[in-house]
Amino acid sequence: MTRRWLLTWALLTAVSVAINLALRLHIVAEPWFLTRVLNNAILIVTLPGWIIVRLCSRVLGTPSSHLFATALGWGVFLVCVYLALRVRRAIMNIPSQTPDPGRRRFLFNATATALVLPPSGVAAAAIAHQPWSIRVARYTLTIRGFGRDMGEFRVVNVTDTHLGTRIPASFIERAYELAGSLEPDFAILTGDFLYNDISQLQRSADLASQFAVSARIASFGVLGNHDWYLNGPRMRDALTDAGVIMLDNTQRLVDLHTRTLTNDMTPTCLRFSGLGDLQTDQTLPGPALMVRAKGAPTILLAHQPDTAEHGAVIGACRSGARVDLQLAGHTHGGQVWVPLFGTPVIPSRFGQKYAHGMVRGPQFPVLISAGIGMSILPVRWRVPPEVVLLTIDCCA
Repeated sequence: MTRRWLLTWALLTAVSVAINLALRLHIVAEPWFLTRVLNNAILIVTLPGWIIVRLCSRVLGTPSSHLFATALGWGVFLVCVYLALRVRRAIMNIPSQTPDPGRRRFLFNATATALVLPPSGVAAAAIAHQPWSIRVARYTLTIRGFGRDMGEFRVVNVTDTHLGTRIPASFIERAYELAGSLEPDFAILTGDFLYNDISQLQRSADLASQFAVSARIASFGVLGNHDWYLNGPRMRDALTDAGVIMLDNTQRLVDLHTRTLTNDMTPTCLRFSGLGDLQTDQTLPGPALMVRAKGAPTILLAHQPDTAEHGAVIGACRSGARVDLQLAGHTHGGQVWVPLFGTPVIPSRFGQKYAHGMVRGPQFPVLISAGIGMSILPVRWRVPPEVVLLTIDCCA
């Protein structure tokens, strides 16, 4: 019996590591949806092993090992299965007024199924269905202060694609195709193009170029924390070559009358400004907001919504810098929404405030997209991936 359990543990570990290795080395051709979903499901099942390894890594300074974490995770899972079977056997052997063992077995199995099946169904949907069902989130905004009515413009934001072992290029390509089909005047990218695989950098930029060329006027972008974890300068250069105008701590003007980029401030100009990531880059409101056309109608790009609460940003606005809206990502909408509790985990110092959607910040509204990819846990539940379509009415 012990040998059988050990063989099962070894086989599950070997298959899991082989699938992950095939994805990392790009041995598996795109698209292989089943392998991606299976790899994400394995990560969820072996999560206890990953938690133990990460804790040891932080406390003891030991390196993280995918093999060890996976093996430990499957070990914990099989121990739980073994204990559940022992409990089942013990319950079946308890003296009862219902001596028929077949009936007792049926009642036990039916009760166990009723308890396990619903959460298993939710888990399956959160791994295999909802993370791959992209929606279009639509918003409207009126910006005043132009020399005359300029009409409506379509701004489409794609963020947090997280290309890597959890999110295939084929899925990101589908998201960009959907975004391009919305006929954007401005194609916006607000960071975290990669997850943890630097070898995918050029592939990520090539995918972004398909979206950038769909913009009628211009495509703008900023980097996210994951891009800087790997190689921010290389990612920025690759995106620039792909046709995306990178705005980290800088700004560009667009003349809405001629629908062209300009260096001259006119009454029909809309400014796009960008700020560096809060965690991994410098956040410099001076060059992005305080020089040249600081009083012009402005759309701000910043990966993290918490940027709106940054003291220097608030100070710049109080000193006359105008910001009409910030476009952001980073939170993924929390990825999981639980009835009565909301989104349990939000990577923001302000909790639920900046989870998702249109939020009022200290000085200006912030529009947070749920993004395309996933981070930490490869699940989504009631927070589907999305492309943001913002229709701006530019008035006098």
